[in-house]
Parts: sequence; structure tokens; C-alpha cells
Amino acid sequence: MSFFRSKPKRRRLPDVDPDLLLAKNLRIQILEPVARDGNVSLLELAVLAGFSAQVKPGLIFEIGTFDGRSGLNLLANAPEQTKLCTLDLPAERLGKTAHAVELTEQKYIAKSISGSRIRGTRWESRTSFLEGDSATFDFSAYHGSCDIVFVDGSHAAAYVLQDAQTAWKLWSGTKGGILFHDYDNHNWPGVSKVLEALAQENGHYQQLHRIRDTSLAGIWNLDP
Repeated sequence: MSFFRSKPKRRRLPDVDPDLLLAKNLRIQILEPVARDGNVSLLELAVLAGFSAQVKPGLIFEIGTFDGRSGLNLLANAPEQTKLCTLDLPAERLGKTAHAVELTEQKYIAKSISGSRIRGTRWESRTSFLEGDSATFDFSAYHGSCDIVFVDGSHAAAYVLQDAQTAWKLWSGTKGGILFHDYDNHNWPGVSKVLEALAQENGHYQQLHRIRDTSLAGIWNLDP
């Protein structure tokens, strides 16, 4: 990809403490605490829950639904009027995507149902399950209206870059922020490559930070 050809040597994102997004004395609830292959860790789940509890978002957008565990906890710790939109690639679209996905992530796409941990709960009615390829999906109806954007879609570099560009358009910019999963994860080098390159650009993602002891990275505004 030409985006990376002239980039300087890798520079890791600076760390911040998880407590920044959890906040002192913040009460959160953790649903579906047991992680499965492909889920965020328990600490990462707590950070997502705490972030949502602090931000009190009106609309959350998630790129990459998987089994719905992350989206469920973002929504469960938000106000009652909060809505979640979560986009997943249907299994039948494997092999028909705009960019190539990583071979090692295809098993997370090839599932019978998306968002299974949300379905059947009281949060299902506040969730819009969207299907499509994040590289070609029409996000325009959601531009500038999302207080939290969580990116955990394809880990291939081309997708991470395009999803980062999409996330910036989705974010309201007034409060909350954009979080990415699987930064500094050796299984998904494309995530680190893209985020570190973006952080060195004179652009929107200059203030990207990694949340210590997690594979979460992002930008946020907790004092709108």
C-alpha cells in the first residue's frame, strides 16, 4: 500500500493508564464475563464499559459485531435511550470482499449468527444489526452522530486504514471517541502498522494512545 511506503521507522503509541477511561468510583456492570476465542479480554471489557458509562453516548457504532459481547457491554453501561448500530460481514460474503481479509480471521466471520450475546436480551431492541462489507457499506446516514465508535473488524491493513477513516467521519467529535481493538497484537500486525502510521501523520489521529495492559488504542474527549 502506498500509504506505508515512505513512513518512518515504527514508533509505538504512547501509553495511558486504563483508569483514565474507567474513572475513580465509577460503577459499571459486566455482562458475559467469560471470554471466548475472538473476544476482548476482561480488562478490555471493563474499559469499554467504563468508557461508555463516562461518556453517556446517544449513539454507539461498532464495526465488527462478532458475537456481540463488546457491543452488549457498551450498551448496558450507557443511558436507557442509547442506541447501538453494529456492522458485521455476513459469512456468505467471505471471498467477495473489497479487500482481502486475513486467513486467520476467517473463522470469526464464518459463523451461523452475528451478535448472539445480544440477541434475546433486553438490549436487543436498542440494537440495529447491520450487514455488509465495511469497505463498501454506506455509512453516510450515521456521519457525525456517534459518540463512541468501536473498531474491531477485519485486521488486514487495508481494512484497518479504511475503517479508521470511516470512524472519524462517524464520530460526533464533541464527546466520547474512537477505540480500536488488537493494537500491538502479534497475530494482527496490520492493526499496529496502520495506527502507528496514522499517529505520525499531521492529521486526525495524532493523539492516538494505547491503553496500558490492553490491546485497545484510541482517541477520546472526556471533557466536552
